[in-house]
Amino acid sequence: MRAILAASASILIFTGCMGSHIQQTQFYSLNKEGEFKSSLGEKMTIGLGPIYLASHLDRPNLVRQSANGKFFIYDTYRWKESLDQAILLGVGYELKSHSPDRGVVIHPWYRSSSIDYQVILKIDEFEPNPEGNLKLSGSFEIIDKKKNQRIRENNFAFELKMPDQEFSNQVKLMRESLQVLASEINRNLALSFSVADKNKADD
Repeated sequence: MRAILAASASILIFTGCMGSHIQQTQFYSLNKEGEFKSSLGEKMTIGLGPIYLASHLDRPNLVRQSANGKFFIYDTYRWKESLDQAILLGVGYELKSHSPDRGVVIHPWYRSSSIDYQVILKIDEFEPNPEGNLKLSGSFEIIDKKKNQRIRENNFAFELKMPDQEFSNQVKLMRESLQVLASEINRNLALSFSVADKNKADD
């Protein structure tokens, strides 16, 4: 499932130098193959997704922001997998590492899956900005699936300094930023569990 959000900024297509030299396409991955697999937990299961990407990100190309507020879309630097699923897999892996006994499943999941809490993600920025920082921003919602009730909604914005303009380092920082995002989600999940426990006690 993929939704495209409206984007106000213009988009530039960067094709590299034309002529006799044709640059070979390079492919990057946010995650190692087989790094994360969905699994149900005995006591609790988190459902991660769906995820909504800003339209300038919802494509197979790597993206960078220019100084005038436009975006460079690089035709010869591409993702091996869809970016939305790659983000979910990366965050899912990190959430699982925070609590190995907790189940984490990636959207879409089977209807029969017993989900306790759902985390819905919205990504507005996930690219280097003109200042040389990798920026990840957006918001997430935490839903109590048993009560079908939203219990938390948080905005986030993280920046990591890029050491240079190498695309391999950009992808490395993007992986690191997902670790930061997962830690923030995990912290808010813990707060959500406390709210849910209090509500049960008040019932």
